[in-house]
Amino acid sequence: MYWSTTDFSGMTKGPEKMENVVHSFKSVEEQIADQDSIYNFYRRAIRIRNENPEIARGIISYMEEIEDTDVCAIEKTYEGSTILMLYNFSKTDTKTITVSKAEHKYEGIRGYLSADGTEVTLNQEEVTLPPYSIVILK
Repeated sequence: MYWSTTDFSGMTKGPEKMENVVHSFKSVEEQIADQDSIYNFYRRAIRIRNENPEIARGIISYMEEIEDTDVCAIEKTYEGSTILMLYNFSKTDTKTITVSKAEHKYEGIRGYLSADGTEVTLNQEEVTLPPYSIVILK
């Protein structure tokens, strides 16, 4: 990946004719300024993971009541704290999933990510997930 569009001195020494390689993503310099870039997507993902230790360390259980085959729904518990994680794996379809607050004891959205930046919403107990998105409820 290029660090800058103007100064390639930060590049590591790569294979011969490396300057002819076409990268899939813009330079880091350009991605920092683009809120929808892959760089900023990963920054948000890392922040959400760091804010929710349940993600990396929690004991997992599946939310069997969610039957949509495009949605993976799990609970993760770590040191007495539980989060719910809903993933929409559909490439094209927005999914609306009902998650009981009485049963799962969550208050709201703790964080979310979507491939195209579209917001994940919660209205009462209905979570709306755009294609390729994830939401953390706590």
